[in-house]
Amino acid sequence: MIQQKNKMVSFRLSDEEYVRMREHCETIGARNLSEMARIAMQRLIDMPDGKKHAISEQVCELRGKIRDLSSEVERISHLVEHSDGANA
Repeated sequence: MIQQKNKMVSFRLSDEEYVRMREHCETIGARNLSEMARIAMQRLIDMPDGKKHAISEQVCELRGKIRDLSSEVERISHLVEHSDGANA
């Protein structure tokens, strides 16, 4: 039996986020976005604190790597731009 839900949580999504969430609903077999959001939040809440901390550290590490890669791409882009001007 499905337990009646009587509390509501609301948040905004971009168009892209909404489309991705709808697609994910279909992938996991959730009936609607609310059910998928409940499932995701419950998994997050039930996750052991150690795992949450490990994931948080991984996200921070990935952000740093992305920032480094972005800087390197920008540096290489400047080199290419300046070398094209020298070869013209």
